[in-house]
Amino acid sequence: TQNHPVIFACKEHVKEAKAQYTGSFSKDYPEVEFELSADWQKNMKNTEKRERVLSAMINVRYNLFGNNNNIHYNEKYKNQVSQAEALCDIKEREVKASVKLSYNAYESLSLAKKYIEEAKKKTTSIANSYKERIEVETISFEKLIQRNNQKLDAEINEIENRYDLILAKYRVLHGMGLLLKHFDMNQHASQR
Repeated sequence: TQNHPVIFACKEHVKEAKAQYTGSFSKDYPEVEFELSADWQKNMKNTEKRERVLSAMINVRYNLFGNNNNIHYNEKYKNQVSQAEALCDIKEREVKASVKLSYNAYESLSLAKKYIEEAKKKTTSIANSYKERIEVETISFEKLIQRNNQKLDAEINEIENRYDLILAKYRVLHGMGLLLKHFDMNQHASQR
């Protein structure tokens, strides 16, 4: 389940929240700026001498009285990290439960497939025997139609089971995060 897109997105969300939390401490440190400038032009008196002016400046800013605001921001981002981790845990449990349910559905449909195929064979043989008996006129036409309907119902059940089994397989692959690999979608997405 670690390859599941929802879990991957949750973990990225937690990383983002942690980065915001560590970034919130930047307000606790002073901000330092260095400015250097130089002027090599002629002086304003039109003399031959060149006037060279060099200057350097250091700006330091620190909010002495804003410590309570910084604590507030730090707590806010710390809570966001906790919320993101809790949400990620919930999503991980949901994905695991979904995988378990999908796998159980896949197993039960696989078991049901055998019985549905057996029921189809029996209804087909009964319908064929009824066709033979109607030729001899020992059975009514209504019973023949009923048996043919049962045969069609068995075929419909077999087809529905086949597609439900495929869908359950896809749900299991999706829950494990392998659905894109199954269809080679990662390769196509990287070529774009």
